[in-house]
Amino acid sequence: MTDAVPSRDADVRSSERPASSLPPHLAELYSYCLPPYEHVEFGASYAHELRAAQYVWKKGSYRSGVTVHILFFLLGDLVERGANARPERFGNIFNFAKSFDFTDVFIKRVTASGRGKAKGGGLKDPEVRGLLKGIQKAHDEIDIPHWMMTYFGFALMEQVEDDIGDLPEDLKQYHLQYMCRAYRIMGIPFSDDRELLVDFCRGVERNYFRYTPIGRDYTRKLIFLGLIVGAPYRRRALAETLPSTVRGFFLERYDELRPRFTWAIVGKLLGLVYYPYRRFRNTSPGSPPQFDTPGGL
Repeated sequence: MTDAVPSRDADVRSSERPASSLPPHLAELYSYCLPPYEHVEFGASYAHELRAAQYVWKKGSYRSGVTVHILFFLLGDLVERGANARPERFGNIFNFAKSFDFTDVFIKRVTASGRGKAKGGGLKDPEVRGLLKGIQKAHDEIDIPHWMMTYFGFALMEQVEDDIGDLPEDLKQYHLQYMCRAYRIMGIPFSDDRELLVDFCRGVERNYFRYTPIGRDYTRKLIFLGLIVGAPYRRRALAETLPSTVRGFFLERYDELRPRFTWAIVGKLLGLVYYPYRRFRNTSPGSPPQFDTPGGL
């Protein structure tokens, strides 16, 4: 089955529940996302999409997980809603580490890019598709709007691509198509139109980013965990990994968001201990895949 990307001039709208909390211009952009699948079929391009996703998620570092969670914690409405619904998730450093690890294993299973418990069969695996739907069901139960999930989903893949750096355009497009397919199986609107998603996400950041005490507390724990997994820690180095729309905001608040000096030292020492396991757990990506034929969703 082939899905065309809706034109912004066409009268095609996502079937997502109303995005009433979005300003009109963002609601308009969001409406052009493709709706969740009622039934998914895998076309000829799927093999290319899977190879692209495997390479990206093997090649990327934990830095992308740290920075996308920073974006999550600075999205005031989302972090407050999540904290009220599940205060235990990030309530202490051990639960936080478990949640961060779960996200890592989840992504590796979805993209078939891990080993051990993180190894999965990709989107053709019924167990992986069930996992995706179960994750979204849990978010629906605490009433997280779908547009927030779409924002987080694209920010995550955007961050891992930025972490890697110079990727061929065809590889990035196949990666986007794979993740679009994954999120639509999950149950949220998404798109394989990168320009549309970039415009939407930068608009969300301009309209919804704000400082909250709970976001500050979570970000301190997050940057501490980032030290353990080898992510940047210094003000400028970390800020440069974030979208330009939030970089200034982060720099202004950095002294409030970073862990205290003693915790920073502890995080660096634990990082030295954790490094061999990190190397073992993340399989080598090999050479970037080459694609001879075009493909689409």
